[in-house]
Amino acid sequence: MKKHDNQKSRKYYYPLRRENDPDSVDLVPVTEEQYRELTRCINRKRKREQRAGRCLCPKQYFWKCDADCDNCQYHKNDLISLDQVLNDCAGFGSSLLDYLADDSCLAETVEERALSEALHLLLDNLSEEEQEIIRLFSEDNSEREIANKIGCSQKTVNNRKKAIFSMLLKHLKDWL
Repeated sequence: MKKHDNQKSRKYYYPLRRENDPDSVDLVPVTEEQYRELTRCINRKRKREQRAGRCLCPKQYFWKCDADCDNCQYHKNDLISLDQVLNDCAGFGSSLLDYLADDSCLAETVEERALSEALHLLLDNLSEEEQEIIRLFSEDNSEREIANKIGCSQKTVNNRKKAIFSMLLKHLKDWL
């Protein structure tokens, strides 16, 4: 809307990145409604990228922003694709996926790691005497030898060992 008859209407443009030169843009005329909607989307994405530390665009070049961050010279892309081909010194290309184990091995490794962490957490919560019983038992000591080393009866060692293992089984049943 014109405020006065002699006032020209404002023109709105959208920055369209050139295919042959991604650092340059062509300004395409758009309607005011299109401009407002496009600007809202572009600003939202640019601000999100700035907060994440990936958009380093100087303020004087915001007008060039078309929210195509992959082709922007001011965008810091620190993400690496697993499919991206990396060339070694001999010129042979391989992707990061080539160096990773297949999914089944990865899942097993993750599960084993979680079990190990849970087991260590449970063992750390045992009393010193219970930890000593487990340590001696893992070194293939008999209940009688363990009883002599910690100064109690064989039956006491047997009862404590059963209590420890039943507690471990109870807490680790999802992994076993």
